[in-house]
Amino acid sequence: MLSLLLLACTDPDTAGPRAADTGAAPLAVALLDAPATLHADRLSDSATHAVPTAPGQVLLSGEAVWLSDARDEAAEEIDGAAGPVRAAAWASEVLLLSTPAGLRTWDGALWGSPLSEHVTGSVEQLAVDGDRLWLRTADSLYRWSGGVVEAIQLGGAPTGLATGGLLGDAAVTWVGAGPVAVALSEADAVSAERAFRDLWQLGTDAAGNAWLNDGGSLWVHLSGAEDWAQIPLGAACTDLLASPQTATIWAATTTGAHVGSAAAGLQPAEVGGDGWLAVDSRGRLLHTDGSGVLRTSAGRGVGWLDLPERIEEEQVATLHPSTEDGIASISVTLDGEPVEGRAVAFHPADFEEGVEKILAAEVQWTDGSAAALEVAVLGALGTVTWDDTIAPLYEDRCAQCHGGDADTVLDSAAAWQDLIDDIIDQVARGAMPLGSDPLSQDDVDRIRAWRDAGFPLTEPR
Repeated sequence: MLSLLLLACTDPDTAGPRAADTGAAPLAVALLDAPATLHADRLSDSATHAVPTAPGQVLLSGEAVWLSDARDEAAEEIDGAAGPVRAAAWASEVLLLSTPAGLRTWDGALWGSPLSEHVTGSVEQLAVDGDRLWLRTADSLYRWSGGVVEAIQLGGAPTGLATGGLLGDAAVTWVGAGPVAVALSEADAVSAERAFRDLWQLGTDAAGNAWLNDGGSLWVHLSGAEDWAQIPLGAACTDLLASPQTATIWAATTTGAHVGSAAAGLQPAEVGGDGWLAVDSRGRLLHTDGSGVLRTSAGRGVGWLDLPERIEEEQVATLHPSTEDGIASISVTLDGEPVEGRAVAFHPADFEEGVEKILAAEVQWTDGSAAALEVAVLGALGTVTWDDTIAPLYEDRCAQCHGGDADTVLDSAAAWQDLIDDIIDQVARGAMPLGSDPLSQDDVDRIRAWRDAGFPLTEPR
């Protein structure tokens, strides 16, 4: 089961954006002058590769393979697996690994993966997008969903893959087809595309922004922007690491490195550009120094592990500072009420349907730095059916244009099922209802929940 980690980071450096030349266009992302304050610790003395697999969890590999979890004191070795592992991802309750021996699955025991029969070549990248699993090899891109494996035709070799992107309010998956970056909607429509001189790396961050390294320049496509923007780092970009689980990105150049986010800007970072592996769910750089794997964070941060967006069942979320060294104090509140310790227990009975409570945390360190994070936690949506939920929503917001003798009639559950991916795509980005206020996020979530539940017509009695 994948869990959600929400992260906030601060840095004691407070330099403003670098002044642009007179007449120059404003930068899409600010470039800061003061270098970032870095904090490093050693994650492993023997691993050569590291792949984040879930919030707070990293798969380490060298000659052996083991799973390091922030909730456990010791890493768990995966018996029978040999490294290095190039890619890994959780698919439901099973961990899928790309090893030198091919695709393997692990659920406490190691097995051969049935996906190997459908995939040609060594898998270089795995990514989960809801109930869909993407697999990228040097020559092909595949997608597994509902027990079916599809080969995605791109018109060029797959050069990148990044799930979790946003164009406006619409969810997209960015893929590289040769030097072309393409955004695919949930309905597989091409939402955007642009050709670059080359495409070395492609990634997304927690805000849905897309990042790209074309082998010389760093580019960003902000979720609310219409096109890509170039970020002038002052030297050729040689490496780029981003993750949809964190807002933090890392970029290496021929003369140094930068770290930061689209919202806060990028700062110079004094960290070597060799041996970069990945960025974890708390925005920390995982890299090698020839003697193992290091984990480097920029500034101080605090995040929640196992924090659900909605309280569907009893669950415990745990506060995790980016570094334990030098903590002076920790404060946690839920709707203003103090919570003892770092673990917060959530019970569905304490939340009304769709009503949010504010979970706040602040950590202070002895060097004077601090990090704070406020998160809205929502009550469960309850049972979603056609009769009680979707049909009333249709009558209230859709019937005027999609009833009677309209070109597209949506007055039945069957009609919605046939077009559900298109409907979700349209309402999620506010294109529908046409000429009216967009649906609330709760209503969009209800439509998705109805689809995920199998389109129930009525609530079981």
